[in-house]
Parts: sequence; C-alpha cells; structure tokens
Amino acid sequence: MTITCNGLKLVDPEITTKSIAYSYSNVDPADVETADAIAKTDNRPGKNVNVGAISAEEGMGDSLSSKRDIVYDTAVSAAEADFDKVWDSGIEEYLGAGGQAIMDERAAKWEATFGSSDMLP
Repeated sequence: MTITCNGLKLVDPEITTKSIAYSYSNVDPADVETADAIAKTDNRPGKNVNVGAISAEEGMGDSLSSKRDIVYDTAVSAAEADFDKVWDSGIEEYLGAGGQAIMDERAAKWEATFGSSDMLP
C-alpha cells in the first residue's frame, strides 16, 4: 500500500523527506529518498493557464470524462494485437463526441493569449 503524500509538508523538511521515504512498503527508504532528490533537481514549478471559459466544454464534463476513462480502460485491457485498433477507435469516438471541439477552442484561445508560443513565458 502507498500513502499519497501530495503536498506533504511537515515542520522539519528532513522529517517530511523521511515520512515520504517510509510510506512505500517493500521499498528501501534510502531508494525513495534518492529518487525524490533526483526528481527535485533542476525542476520548475508548474504554472496554471487561464484563457477564459471554453464554451465547447459546457455540458460535456462528466460524460466526456467518462468516455475518456472508458477509452483508457478498454485499450489497456485489450489483447496486445488489438490495442491500436481499440485505442484509435476509442479516441475517434471521444474526439467526435466533443473532445476535438474543446481542443480546437483551447488552441485558439491559447494562441489569442500567448501567440504561437508553445510554452508559458
């Protein structure tokens, strides 16, 4: 069992590191500490982007999210030989059900806000 430690910050940074390291059963805590240190090397905090409301998303929330989950579940449980066919079919259905319209509107709003840049300033 793994304890989710997203955002864990105890009073002492060393205690936080130890707590994370010992939250993985059957894994040497030293290995977790090493992996954590590597993961935190030269990283940058994420930035949130707000380009306004995406009208194509209205009324799509749960149904499109459910469809996405079904695509993932069906594809990863398909026979290896059928994976590409199942994945492509599922993604085509997802995009046709509104996913493509949302992506197109997000891309247009991104370009209107940030230009042709593909990274945040």
